[in-house]
Amino acid sequence: MKRALQILLGWPSTLILAFLVTVLNFAPGPLGRFEGRLFPVVRDVQLKVVGPVNAAYTRISGTFEKARDCEFQKIEFRLGKPGASVLLDLEFEEGSKVRPEGVHQWGPWVLHATPAQIENNVFALVYHDCHGLFPTITRFYP
Repeated sequence: MKRALQILLGWPSTLILAFLVTVLNFAPGPLGRFEGRLFPVVRDVQLKVVGPVNAAYTRISGTFEKARDCEFQKIEFRLGKPGASVLLDLEFEEGSKVRPEGVHQWGPWVLHATPAQIENNVFALVYHDCHGLFPTITRFYP
């Protein structure tokens, strides 16, 4: 029994613990995206272009279903493709809200992109804290 306890608490467990800490410390993005694909926090997102604000900005709104009770951290709208994109400015015109699980309306938001860019070359990721280990990253749009 004593020998088994020494092995369990000895160098193998130290190596395993060091590996887990390294993975959680250096790979939160891939882990968060993987979790977001398997267990999305939001789904069934509908985005509607309300109209242009000016030549460079567009007002958008829509609906989504929040499938898990996680704390919202941020949302990023990006122009381009994953891995080769630029972050777009986003302004929330609606007030701050705490959204429980269920279907919700969102917006109006003002996005620094034209309607054509939004339709053809914009994607969005939403970040939530579901467990405290790393952010859960869910594809919001398209």
